[in-house]
Amino acid sequence: MLLTIQFPFADLRGFLKITSRLSKPSWPIPTPDNDFIRYSGTVRVRKCGGIKGWVGENEVCEADRFMRLSYCPKIKNIDGNGYFQTRIAFKRLFCDGNALGKFELGIATKSRSEINISKYIIKDLVDDCLNIPVSLRTSSGVYNKCILGHCAKYVTRLYNKATTAIIDESVKEEDWIVSPGIPLLFLDCKSMSDISVPYWSRKVDIIGYPFTLYHCMVPFQGKNIRLWILHNFDNSSFSKDDARRLRIYLLRLNAEHECLRLVLRNILNKNIDVLPRTEQSDRLQFYINQATHRIGTLNTKSNEFDGKLCEIARESISVISPGQKEMLFSALNKIDPRKNILDKINDYVDKIIINYGEITMGDKISDIHQSIISTRQAVTNGIITLRDQGNNELADVVAELDKIIGSADDEIIPKEKKLECAELLTEITEQAKKQNPNKSVMRSLSNSFISVIDKIEPIAKVAAKGIAFLSQFMA
Repeated sequence: MLLTIQFPFADLRGFLKITSRLSKPSWPIPTPDNDFIRYSGTVRVRKCGGIKGWVGENEVCEADRFMRLSYCPKIKNIDGNGYFQTRIAFKRLFCDGNALGKFELGIATKSRSEINISKYIIKDLVDDCLNIPVSLRTSSGVYNKCILGHCAKYVTRLYNKATTAIIDESVKEEDWIVSPGIPLLFLDCKSMSDISVPYWSRKVDIIGYPFTLYHCMVPFQGKNIRLWILHNFDNSSFSKDDARRLRIYLLRLNAEHECLRLVLRNILNKNIDVLPRTEQSDRLQFYINQATHRIGTLNTKSNEFDGKLCEIARESISVISPGQKEMLFSALNKIDPRKNILDKINDYVDKIIINYGEITMGDKISDIHQSIISTRQAVTNGIITLRDQGNNELADVVAELDKIIGSADDEIIPKEKKLECAELLTEITEQAKKQNPNKSVMRSLSNSFISVIDKIEPIAKVAAKGIAFLSQFMA
């Protein structure tokens, strides 16, 4: 049995003019065993590895020192004879290099013995975990003490201090600079018998897989916290891998939604108020483009298990009310965004925010082939502009990479991956053709493109020259 508690957050410092955020770790491609986060730990390669593709998460920061638990809860045996001991399975931090961040704590049983799951065991475990007294240190060495269910704001404050170059305790920073999201629980349990869920829940029978998924709302001190329960009937290695992959997808999907929700809310509240055609505006548009693409990709990946998953996962997400949509777009228009960015936000708002009572959250991209064609046309237009400006070397590299990726078989590069590469190449040409290209944005774009293409070995070998050229922007 493994219970994961996720605390997602949005680091908005990249969208502000003045920031002291440290450049290390160099997310999304940190240096394992070298990069570290102050008060937390060192970046390591994940023991069981990440997930192939953009979701990655192969490198995480071991956050052993980030939070202290007063104790690990005990699980009472269903027959009333003794208890099962639990242990801390992991404490880790992950960031995407733009705005998304999350701290995850895992609590697992020490024994490998099978536990007979009952609704009372689940309820007692969840209640005990949410009420565990915890301590999170501050940069001055003092510890903030609270219960686990209330520590989201302390997690973000500590992360903010830990990743700031100059710490001045006399300077009071606004809490929205690193905004805490709503926590999420994920319980992964194995049992041959059916289980009874003690909360209001929705059940998903996943066809072709030996597990059932429940989505629950856990009442906690006047609020509701979402809980996924993954009940696995099979103890084989294949089943464990599938369950782990689904868990990572759903946890990351929650963090992506929470981060984008927080960014949009802070734009609406005018906390993020950037000038058009500035470095901050470029970063904000780059983040929105990447976030909406990632959410669409995660929806598609989750649909491999069952189309209902995405619908359920997004039902409780409410970013703004229908009456606030006009205000949001009025604030967005001030940064002079590209049309494709506005279109993506408009689509996100309409599908997720306004119609959240009757969502079809599992929507796949309706015609991904057409999306690839239109995006590659944007790449072609960017190449033409680069040649007109005399930037022939970069134009040749982008054209060659676009040709290699576009002509590859779908078995080698899936359509979703082709679309992602095409969008990144579009962003690269958009940035490069500016009179004063933003170096940090170019570096981030190049990092993202190389991290995607490097994992596709046959293509990476053919595109080695182009990748080598883009690597200069990573310096």
